[in-house]
Amino acid sequence: MSRFPKPKTFGPKEFADRARKIVRKYANAVNGDSSVDDDETYVLDFLTDLRHFCKEEKIDFAKCLRISRGHCTAEEDECTNTSQSPT
Repeated sequence: MSRFPKPKTFGPKEFADRARKIVRKYANAVNGDSSVDDDETYVLDFLTDLRHFCKEEKIDFAKCLRISRGHCTAEEDECTNTSQSPT
């Protein structure tokens, strides 16, 4: 799992909100404007830049994506399991 602790109240929505802020900051760094009209374009550009960064830093980008997928699934499952009431 992540080396960064997550508050107990964090779930998929909070993680998405955090990512949204990062995408907007990235858009601002690239464009000088944080009012993103097309989030998907900036996400694609950011992922591409991350891929270049990983290559330069000798980080296995594909491995990071695989692990990230597992983390996302586990977090969503955890949220689903804790929000269901016992029958």
